[in-house]
Amino acid sequence: MTLDDLFKQHDLRLTKPRQQVFDALQKSDVPLTISDIAKKCNDINRTSVYRALVTFNDLKIINVVHVGWKNYYELAEPFIPHHHHLYCIRCQNATPIQTPELEQLINYLSRKYSFLVIDHHFELEGVCQKCRQEQQLTKSISASKNKPKPESKSTK
Repeated sequence: MTLDDLFKQHDLRLTKPRQQVFDALQKSDVPLTISDIAKKCNDINRTSVYRALVTFNDLKIINVVHVGWKNYYELAEPFIPHHHHLYCIRCQNATPIQTPELEQLINYLSRKYSFLVIDHHFELEGVCQKCRQEQQLTKSISASKNKPKPESKSTK
């Protein structure tokens, strides 16, 4: 089903702002904040971005991912393949991950407990390799600055 078909099915119009927000999300490899989307859609105002996201959420076109105090938005299935994320709490970078093992575990648990899983969300928060390396570098520099200087021997 296309985006246009989905809107027609719900008696809605696919307006230019909605199409621009969809395009911004579709072109991104990572989930975006509202600010990110607004920057990519500079032809439309921020209110139109909010309205488009509300409509997309109602139609289940997007997933809203909560990380800390921020919301990130990305397209949902069938517009992108199902996946999960690793979120860095320092740089706020989101890394999409494919996890067939997790999907197998969910299917197993569904069968074991006779539970019909309709949806699930799995996001891991932590510190990415780049931020850990930067932290190590900062610690090394700080440690070398705080080392006592060797006393110089002066001759009288």
